Amino acid sequence: MPVVFHRNIDTNTHLAIWKMSEPLAELIQSDVAIPENIKSDKRQKEWVCSRLLLKLLAPNCFIIYNQHGAPTLSNGGAVSISHSHEYCAV
Repeated sequence: MPVVFHRNIDTNTHLAIWKMSEPLAELIQSDVAIPENIKSDKRQKEWVCSRLLLKLLAPNCFIIYNQHGAPTLSNGGAVSISHSHEYCAV
């Protein structure tokens, strides 16, 4: 897991950035379920990496989506996911 940046901003805010350099085949072995509607390898990699970063930052939480499709954490906290080129941030 090549986390290139990890910082606790304050007690409620944590940030981690991952350089997604591993092949998808390696990431798939991490036991993160990929939704069937995600077909592209790039998008699958982003999905897995973001969920693995979340496990690092909040091991007991998972992402749920509200009626508008916005992600939140299962504990009621806020979450933001970003990915660009070969980096993913949570």
